[in-house]
Amino acid sequence: MFDNIDTSTLSGALNGGTQMLILGMLMVFSVLGIIFLALQIFHYACNLFMGKADKKEKAAEPTPAVVVKTNDEEIVAVIAAAIAAAENETPNARFRVVSFKRVS
Repeated sequence: MFDNIDTSTLSGALNGGTQMLILGMLMVFSVLGIIFLALQIFHYACNLFMGKADKKEKAAEPTPAVVVKTNDEEIVAVIAAAIAAAENETPNARFRVVSFKRVS
């Protein structure tokens, strides 16, 4: 296939290089396409095996949100304890709480 490439001239070398470039890119992208198809087949087979092929038939029932009430003073105490612990580990570091803003 590449036996008749004339590499003695610049145009012949560029022609041969271009042919090799195109052939290499075609091979790389064809292998990537085969890998993609194999992964799609595995994905479909796994969903079929696990019974998840038809997700539309099984409508997910919404679960009620869990509301957790927290004590704001407790959160402030935890943050202050974390800052104090960080100051004890690195004595040269200076941590300063600038402000607390209420979210609710």
